[in-house]
Amino acid sequence: MQPPSGEAVRISGDAVVNVRDDKQTVTLPLVVVEKGGPPLLGRDWLRALGINLGLNIINHDCPQTLELVPESYGSVFKSSADCLRGTKVKLYTEPGAIPKFCRARQPLYALREAIKEALSRLQRNGTIAPVEHSE
Repeated sequence: MQPPSGEAVRISGDAVVNVRDDKQTVTLPLVVVEKGGPPLLGRDWLRALGINLGLNIINHDCPQTLELVPESYGSVFKSSADCLRGTKVKLYTEPGAIPKFCRARQPLYALREAIKEALSRLQRNGTIAPVEHSE
């Protein structure tokens, strides 16, 4: 016997006992160990008493590697941004709410070039369009 911690377990004794539940009586081996701890039932006890813990292996030989995921879900991993189509969206606001205009914040100087490139790419793809003024 070896617990999950990997340490050695000293057996104090063993016996064969009659175990009775509501429906049946079965003879099962019982092992007594030195260190105290919660009583444990082995697989032989669980099977004999008809206890099913629902431990099932559904598909044990499925070689699901990281390389196969983009093939199976290619639309998620496309390099171009796509629009959400076929879904109606409704924004809920309080009645009489007035939009508040806020000036754009200046990005960090180190990020400005990367932001310009990203905005240009999104504009070329048709994801965003420039506006002359806010409404």
